[in-house]
Amino acid sequence: MKNSLYLRAQIINFIKRHENYIVFGAKFIAGLFIFGFIFSINLYASQLEPLFTAPLSIPFMVLLAVGFAFFPPTANFLLIALITTAQLSASIEASSFALLIMLAMVLFYVRISPKNSYLILAIMIGFFFRIPYAVVIFSGLYVGLAAMLPIALGTFLFFHVNVLLNIARYTQMGEDFDFLSLPSKFVDAYTEMFTSLTAEFSWVIISFVFVMVIFGIYAVSKLSIDYAKEMAIAFGGIVCMMCFFMAAIVIDEFELSVAPMLLGSVVSVGLVFLLRFFDGLPDYQKTEFVTFEDDENFYHCKIVPKTVYPETAHQRKTSGKIAAEKRQQTNTSKQPTTHNRAAGQTLTEKQPALRNPAAHTQRQNYHTARHSTASHNPAATQRTLNNTHARIPRATLPSATQRRLDNHQLRPAPKPPAKDD
Repeated sequence: MKNSLYLRAQIINFIKRHENYIVFGAKFIAGLFIFGFIFSINLYASQLEPLFTAPLSIPFMVLLAVGFAFFPPTANFLLIALITTAQLSASIEASSFALLIMLAMVLFYVRISPKNSYLILAIMIGFFFRIPYAVVIFSGLYVGLAAMLPIALGTFLFFHVNVLLNIARYTQMGEDFDFLSLPSKFVDAYTEMFTSLTAEFSWVIISFVFVMVIFGIYAVSKLSIDYAKEMAIAFGGIVCMMCFFMAAIVIDEFELSVAPMLLGSVVSVGLVFLLRFFDGLPDYQKTEFVTFEDDENFYHCKIVPKTVYPETAHQRKTSGKIAAEKRQQTNTSKQPTTHNRAAGQTLTEKQPALRNPAAHTQRQNYHTARHSTASHNPAATQRTLNNTHARIPRATLPSATQRRLDNHQLRPAPKPPAKDD
């Protein structure tokens, strides 16, 4: 257990130190995968062939992936819509339909909830690798009920990509293309698309199951019991498998491959458990309950500490040295500075070394007397200042202190106000 906690601490520290680079790398890899899949459509017009074929295709795809890593979600979805439309440009009907769907999705959802919109792409990538359940369980545990809509949208898009590609292949513009027949072709293509949408019900069943799993995981994870999140992950995997089995038994049109579904569910649950291990590891054996009250309410608090790797003596010593060095640097940066107008530089004054403790004590007495709150006896304060000024060797004073003394030369003590007889 100690070895696993040590490895966990090292990985977490590495991620925290290089968080920006890791996020950029993950988004760059995701962009490469997404645009690589779009480039594989190969239904573009002949005018765009130099851009999507070697030798320009690979640099162009890398450039798009870099933009995907830097751009915000709305710009990324618009970029995906533009490249998808270009890839389907051989068919005006299919490209216009794809652009219409993407723009509607951007205007009515991505623009409103930009961060959660990445779940649309995540669930499509999950379907490609046969582990969409991992995205669903993760969404229910960390995103909550707001993940229902993007998961359903991603499922819809994934199951209708092949329909759109088939329409694009059947409606490609040939050499005998006639613009006068374009309206009738649009009507035929859209009729075929809507017929396919109404005939395909598997995506509706899968979306419904995913929505129910997200709701169940969210509800279980919010329970005030020990191991609530771990129980929610296991509950999500079990509900997924049971719902798909029931759908395959009840609905004849729903086809289910049992082995890939079971394997994908087990792998997905394992991946989310691994993520949970790095995200937070509560120590329920040290749980404490605190109860207190004020004039209006009673408060019952449950405190669950996190499991951390115990530091060794060498690590504590090293961390202490680092903290001491940081404090020393902070104190050095707070030293007074003087501006050398002749040289145009700002110099930091060095604090005088305690080679003459007596002079140091006299300087402290001077500052104490000067800033004394005993302003009711100005004559005594002035005498203390004059005596201290006379005893301090001028060579031992720093320049700033010397200037303050020069500006505070011997002054006659103010006379007390005359008393009225």
